[in-house]
Amino acid sequence: MAVRQLLVGLTLGNGGRAFMIKNSVLGGSSHFEVLITGGAGFIGTNLAHSLAQSGNSVVLYDSLARPGVERNLAWLQGEHGARIRFVFGDVRNSAMLAEALHGIQCVFHLAGQVENALNPVQGKS
Repeated sequence: MAVRQLLVGLTLGNGGRAFMIKNSVLGGSSHFEVLITGGAGFIGTNLAHSLAQSGNSVVLYDSLARPGVERNLAWLQGEHGARIRFVFGDVRNSAMLAEALHGIQCVFHLAGQVENALNPVQGKS
């Protein structure tokens, strides 16, 4: 059985690009089960949308800590239905994350918080 690696470029909704390496068996399916940590955030939402449009199944792993990201999640689920699956969790919970990773073939780690996205210098001395 031959395995190939593909560097796949994805155009995001904001005009940016993301790349991932896909391992696939020659002659096999080119669609993958992908997990995105922080998947309900701005970048994760755009990436998930692009991946789902390409026929991939996407698991969004997010704690929904940032205000307003629930709207992103609802929009993705409305646009892509069963291709988008949501897991409420924190990346610091290794057991829950390990469970969410079962069957996943590709991971994009986008989880993280900034102190103040509008003014990152605020609050620092």
